[in-house]
Amino acid sequence: MIRLNPWKVWGGLALLFLSGTLIGGGVTHCYMQSQLESRWEEGPKAKKQWMMQRLTRSLDLTADQQTSLGPLVGQAQDDLLLLRAQQQPQVEAIWTRTLAAVKPGLTPEQQQKLETFQQKLQRRWKKTEEYVRSVQPSQK
Repeated sequence: MIRLNPWKVWGGLALLFLSGTLIGGGVTHCYMQSQLESRWEEGPKAKKQWMMQRLTRSLDLTADQQTSLGPLVGQAQDDLLLLRAQQQPQVEAIWTRTLAAVKPGLTPEQQQKLETFQQKLQRRWKKTEEYVRSVQPSQK
């Protein structure tokens, strides 16, 4: 009969539990990051659907409540996007000024990464702008 040291057994179980926790946390983080990215990339329309799903789940909304609250939530989001569109020139001025101040302190590789990040933000904003124009045609 093989006799195992109880400390080794408990240590092995603790190591197994810890590694499972770390792997699970890493996978969860990657999944949440991809969900966040995809929501941004899909644009405002997808965010409306996500918001209603979240409200439905959090508040246990009935189908009737979802039907009545959906347009209110959608209108609020459209109004907020319109406000954001009105402030966008100021946001871009601040961002441009900040980039100009930050870039000299970065390596060429970091500057390229920052440029890629800036392009991603511009693509996202373009989608938002297009959406705002579609829901507020009188605001062109």
